[in-house]
Amino acid sequence: KSKGPVGRLLESGLDHKDIPKWKLEEKMTLIGREELQKHNKNIRGLEVIATISPLMGLLGTVMGMVKAFSKVANLKGQVDPSVLAGGIWEALLTTAAGLAVAIPALIMLHYFDRKTEKISFLLEKCGQLLIHHFDEEHAGKSNGNHLRKEETTKPLSVEFR
Repeated sequence: KSKGPVGRLLESGLDHKDIPKWKLEEKMTLIGREELQKHNKNIRGLEVIATISPLMGLLGTVMGMVKAFSKVANLKGQVDPSVLAGGIWEALLTTAAGLAVAIPALIMLHYFDRKTEKISFLLEKCGQLLIHHFDEEHAGKSNGNHLRKEETTKPLSVEFR
């Protein structure tokens, strides 16, 4: 009933339960990978932002300091602190801006990375549970048990959070 990645994986497994076990495992593995790829499609961009932002801030810092020392060099020792202040202000401002972007991006990156790990585990776990369920069902039929279906199979139940 779930329309999430695990629900789509299980639905596909149920739709193909009559194929050989090895084919079902391969099919469910591919579907699981596709689901993870869909889930991760925008995470790479967030990773780039988290990585590049501090570097952009550092570049601004270097540019501000170059500007400040260039002015000092042009004044040939007649240094007025206000001349340095403009370049230092620019350097600190760009550093702060880079960090202000990078820190939240890094926090969100770790959040989504952990969420992906949980989904990956659930996909693998639920896929294996479904395959084991089919194996038990098949073993019950091949052992000559002629019990009603309700008596030979256990319901597959998985709790999602």
